[in-house]
Amino acid sequence: MSDYRALKLLEAFAECTRHSRRMLGAYKKVSLIFPLDVNKYRILTDDEIEHIDQMVYRFSKLQDSIGERLFKSVLMFLEEDIKNKPFLDVLNRLEQLAILPSKDEWLRLRKLRNELSHEYSNEDEENAAVLNMLFDEIKTINGLFLGVRNYFDLHISKKIDDKLILQFDL
Repeated sequence: MSDYRALKLLEAFAECTRHSRRMLGAYKKVSLIFPLDVNKYRILTDDEIEHIDQMVYRFSKLQDSIGERLFKSVLMFLEEDIKNKPFLDVLNRLEQLAILPSKDEWLRLRKLRNELSHEYSNEDEENAAVLNMLFDEIKTINGLFLGVRNYFDLHISKKIDDKLILQFDL
């Protein structure tokens, strides 16, 4: 198997692992203040806002990294022909291989990620609602990532040199 493909796959896993760990760290730090209502939202402390911002940022980065790098790296490692294929075809193939449990779930997470990129500074109720949706989906996106990781552990890792895997903090 190509060392280049293995390297790209391991780099994608390392990037996603980094985002996941930091997202979960922020999630843990704000878990006691959720769910948010308008009143709670308006009196968030600077530290709470900082942790929520970190959670939003890492969720978005994890979602991007999984979609743009990890999914494609897994399929390329498996020698699937994904060149010039629409992303929906990539998701369908991942679903067929049981790497992704549901493309619809992924698309829902993508929609949330896009909503998070539009902060409405004077719409506290909307902001609180979107943050509550994010908080509820942290475990979902992390579960999807862990599912891909489990597929890797069961079906792919034995095809990659252990020395190469040890170079990454997975």
